[in-house]
Amino acid sequence: MSEGWTEEENKKFAEEREMYKTIEITGSGKQKLWLDFAVKVNNHILDYVVPQYGDFPDEMIENFSIIDIKKQLDRYVTRIDSGARGIEEAKRDTLKIAHYACYLLTKLNEKEVDMSEGWTEEEKDDCTCDKDSEVCEHRADCCKKRKLKNEEENTNDNTQQEEALRVI
Repeated sequence: MSEGWTEEENKKFAEEREMYKTIEITGSGKQKLWLDFAVKVNNHILDYVVPQYGDFPDEMIENFSIIDIKKQLDRYVTRIDSGARGIEEAKRDTLKIAHYACYLLTKLNEKEVDMSEGWTEEEKDDCTCDKDSEVCEHRADCCKKRKLKNEEENTNDNTQQEEALRVI
């Protein structure tokens, strides 16, 4: 029995453990890579995350929105791209990315996810969906259109600035 868990939580965990034992090992190279990676993520969580931040649900993660989690994913991907912290930290950042991806999937699996979370009222108004609700099922398309609109506006602003500098 895990410390601080209810009897029901312990029962559910025991059932999940049995499910993990039923993973069919097929000999697929991709599956082997994934299982090796999953073991590394598991060890990272047990050896680093839980001692550092406590077990799930911890206060920080509990209060994260989908956007907060995506920002963490972006942060670690960008940090790997920079190469500033060396290969060992890049490897650890990869494990952190996997762990945050797990949190993101958990949030996305919650019953009602507002995909417009974090949008300004203007962004919600600009959404091209035909829906009356604030939940946008086409956020990616809306974001692409908004990005193109912003790029066009920035290009126009830059052109006007260049013209103004030529006049001076």
